[in-house]
Amino acid sequence: MNTWEADITGYGVCISKLDINSVERIEALLNYAPKLRKKIKETFAENGIITPTLDDYDEYDDGDTFSGIAGILQDVILEDAHILFDVYENYNCERFLIFEPRYPWNINRYTDDLYLNITQEQIKEILKKYISVITDSEIHIRTQVVAKRK
Repeated sequence: MNTWEADITGYGVCISKLDINSVERIEALLNYAPKLRKKIKETFAENGIITPTLDDYDEYDDGDTFSGIAGILQDVILEDAHILFDVYENYNCERFLIFEPRYPWNINRYTDDLYLNITQEQIKEILKKYISVITDSEIHIRTQVVAKRK
């Protein structure tokens, strides 16, 4: 049984609305994150996947969450740019990659003064840098409100 929490608000993009249709472009994205690329290849090998398809990447489960390509983007950005974006799925099963506002006392080892000083424009540049690797779709980065599963 699914229950729903209050809406989550942040600045980001709905990954599910992007036209992502190339394994080669997903693999190009993974070049930004060699540790993640190795982990994904090992996971695929353990599951008998020799030549991954787009569905394999979209169904990729990091063992923690089942967030597919959105989760891969999240992990690539964290490994390469050291910025933590959050992945949420709404009641329509659309996946979002968003930067949530953080209170200074909630900053952890992945964060530093950057989180206290990051601008909306910097967030937009970071998202465009990585998302443009995997799609030619127009990237609509804006405030997102997501009803999150509990």
